[in-house]
Amino acid sequence: MWRIAAITGVTVDQLRALNKLGLDQAIVLGQKLLIGLGGPALGTQEPGSTRPTEAAATVTPTPLPGWGILCVLLYHDQNGDAMHQFEEPAIPGGAVSISNASGSASKTGETTGSAPGVCFEEVPEGEYNVSVALPEGYNPTTYTSHSVTVLPGDQRKMSFGAQPNVEKAEEILVIPSVSEPPAKQSPILGFLGGAILLIGLGLGLYAGLLRRTGK
Repeated sequence: MWRIAAITGVTVDQLRALNKLGLDQAIVLGQKLLIGLGGPALGTQEPGSTRPTEAAATVTPTPLPGWGILCVLLYHDQNGDAMHQFEEPAIPGGAVSISNASGSASKTGETTGSAPGVCFEEVPEGEYNVSVALPEGYNPTTYTSHSVTVLPGDQRKMSFGAQPNVEKAEEILVIPSVSEPPAKQSPILGFLGGAILLIGLGLGLYAGLLRRTGK
């Protein structure tokens, strides 16, 4: 319903009142909706008169300009192809500004760490220039400004890419500490050590026997 309201200039509350719709009642494709009330176009003719009586002039309200929603995403362009992939994360802390050519509509915001980024609602229809100022430590991989046309009922999305510089990349990357694994001992060396120990014990016993027989 917000899209119909944006196109026609009639508020959502007015649409619900004109069509007797509850707050939780949804509309379906093909359903006919009233968007306003109008008086008779022609006057009524009095009996015995050849001229119709003039109808009272009705005032037709001027429709309000439509509006749309504009979302701006600043993302980490990991592969540097200047195209946003699903797995590429958003970058928070970027400054975003949108303004139309006449300067009558201007909004500012800050990028968030999640998609679809910062969203501006109820943006009046028209041509806008969107610019992004990157947070410290990032270099752009796309243009940092672009023009876009917002139409009534539209929800437009724009993406700007950036990559961290060397110092920022070192802060982002978490390098785990690598410790040398303990050297694996060969089982053959274990067997040899056990055999040498047994041979040493045998020689000791043999030497003891010789001493006894010598006495």
